[in-house]
Amino acid sequence: MWSFRAMARSLRIHRRTNRKFSSSSRLSMERRGIYYPNEKIKSMDDFCKYASPEEKAHLVMIQAEYVKICKSNIANMPELTDQEWLIHMNYDSRKGREKHLRLLQVKKDIQETKKQKRQPQTEPQYNPSNFFQELFWMSEKKIIQNRVAQATMLEDPILVDLGYADMLYYNEIIDVARHLFLSIGDINRSALHHTPTFNVIFCNVKPSVEENEILKTMRRLLTEDCSMSKLPVTLTEKSYLDLFPKRDLVYLSPDAEQYYHPAEGIPVIAGLIHKTTKDKLALHKAYKEKIKVRRLPIDLIDKLTVPRLPINHIIQYVAALRFTRDLEIARKALPKRIISGPAAKGKKISKIL
Repeated sequence: MWSFRAMARSLRIHRRTNRKFSSSSRLSMERRGIYYPNEKIKSMDDFCKYASPEEKAHLVMIQAEYVKICKSNIANMPELTDQEWLIHMNYDSRKGREKHLRLLQVKKDIQETKKQKRQPQTEPQYNPSNFFQELFWMSEKKIIQNRVAQATMLEDPILVDLGYADMLYYNEIIDVARHLFLSIGDINRSALHHTPTFNVIFCNVKPSVEENEILKTMRRLLTEDCSMSKLPVTLTEKSYLDLFPKRDLVYLSPDAEQYYHPAEGIPVIAGLIHKTTKDKLALHKAYKEKIKVRRLPIDLIDKLTVPRLPINHIIQYVAALRFTRDLEIARKALPKRIISGPAAKGKKISKIL
């Protein structure tokens, strides 16, 4: 029995370390570490020059699938541009590709409605309210920048480990990037609130800030006037082990047995979301690096409707728990839709906090 488990584990490790791309349905489930567009292939012309025969065959298969989807009248599928085709090839399953096509259709419908609402430009009229509105926005940005700068010097940080980019599927990378994007808004709101401003550090960015797949996807969600350098977070390629000693770190994982206490140390949140595997990557990584592993004490009070919380909700909960040291108040940081009801009776909360 033990040898069978060891063989299965070695097979998973082999698949994770030896990723390759294929147009066959059997090999398409293996993970890839390179997604389009990249430094070498930025357009379809580059794809025709540098892509392998297997990748070109995969593109032909996806194009034939696209024609079948259009004929099946599932939805009003849009015509894809070259850049959209490159992104479309990153999805490994048909369901993921159909979802991507629907999202593109929604975006194009929104663009068309905006064009229809536009009226011919007339002579500009002076509106005094626009002046005060712009003045308010400028002062709001200055307040956020000052509060975030103060938080980096005074508040204890919350670390997010982005070293899992090469272990995730493309749809999982999109989910992680979306959660991080939502956490940016939470940080800005905390700077304008009476509670302490969040001090969040995106660490262990591999292979670099420019080449990390999660941050690449996150850049597409940002507006033009909000670049990566203007984000209210700290981006670093260093590991959390280089920033803080081991005794001061606590890795958060839902698979841990003991509960997290804010006095134990600086929390580290794994930047991953697994939909297709049940490997306990965060737990194994913390054990390998000999770091304390804890789980959030949410289930002491409430039952959750989801097995794993998104990253932005974890940041909100941890920040509220560290500021108030009260489970009842910290639970209000979570949305009501993920709470199904009270937890089982008999658990002693006093020994946790």
